[in-house]
Amino acid sequence: MVRKKKFVAADSAHITDRDAQVIGNELLAMDDEGIDVTPQNVLARAEPQDSNLHKFFDWDVDRVAGKFWVIQARRLIGSIKEIEIASRPPVRSFHSVTVTRSDHTTIKKYKHRREILRDATGKLEVATRLYKTIRAAVLEAGSLHLGEDDVAWARIIATMTNEVPVMLGDTDKKEAM
Repeated sequence: MVRKKKFVAADSAHITDRDAQVIGNELLAMDDEGIDVTPQNVLARAEPQDSNLHKFFDWDVDRVAGKFWVIQARRLIGSIKEIEIASRPPVRSFHSVTVTRSDHTTIKKYKHRREILRDATGKLEVATRLYKTIRAAVLEAGSLHLGEDDVAWARIIATMTNEVPVMLGDTDKKEAM
């Protein structure tokens, strides 16, 4: 039994709706044939030049290797932390940032990275002040009614700010941050 479905491109996809239908039909056919739809199996299906999926892959090994090495370099940059010898908590030294606008123009300029980092730092400072306010209220009141999300965020901020956790929760159950 051959199933038919309509497929469209995802919101941020780099393909057209027509391409999405071709790809979806192939993946559906694989599933109908009892083939697990895994990246390895999709790649195997795409390898023959007469495959409907073949055109969606870059088969130039040198070009693909270069693209993959850029991804590896991005991971490498993001995998280290700079720590101060003093008692400050560790901070990320570098962050690989690529912002894509709706016209698919990639922004890789240093000034944009600084703006993004400055914005993220500002948000962390606001969150830290909020956490300290909540912490002071909890210490003063003895307990505070918070939802699970609030407790989770408080734990994250406490970890980032190297604060000593306080007790949060409802009257029946105290939960340590």
